[in-house]
Parts: sequence; C-alpha cells; structure tokens
Amino acid sequence: MYLDEIVVKGEGKPGTREEKVAQWITTHHIQHRERAAQLSPQLGRKEREAIVLAQEHQEKLLIDDVTARKKAEASNVQCVGTLWILQKAKEDCSLLQISSNGR
Repeated sequence: MYLDEIVVKGEGKPGTREEKVAQWITTHHIQHRERAAQLSPQLGRKEREAIVLAQEHQEKLLIDDVTARKKAEASNVQCVGTLWILQKAKEDCSLLQISSNGR
C-alpha cells in the first residue's frame, strides 16, 4: 500500500484522517525488487510491486484493473476486487446493503 499517496498527497480528501489512525493497515516493502522488474512492462511499477508483495506474503491482492489482475493470476496470486470487499463487509454486517443506484 502506498501510504504516502493516501495520507500525504491525499491530505484533506475523504478517508485521509481515518487512514492515519487505522491500526489494521500495515505498510510493507517488497523484498525482491528484481521480481517486480521482471513482470510485464504493460503494468505500472506500483501494480508490479503489489503483485510481488502478494506473492511474498501469500495474501490476496485487491485489484480491479483487468490487465493487472490477469498478470497477477498468471503469477499464481489470488485476486479480489472491490465488489468482493463490499460483499464481505455485508456478510460481516459492516455494511447494511449494496446498491448500484447510488443510495
């Protein structure tokens, strides 16, 4: 996760304050930068690093970009998207309902 982008560059935007104090969010740095460099040049640096982090920590990768998701899955990374997060939040009763009409 690029905390700098959310907390520093996103200062004043919705969620910034919550991000600063959230204790469940941790920051990790990749251990094998060479692996990220070997991934498809179609992907941005951050997408490549996110894939490598997911591999190193054997965690799911939250990603919605179709191209990046396909590359991650080809690298044996289990991917989830925003809809999966919303569904989990609903199942955990953290979210009362999911609606596509903006209400």
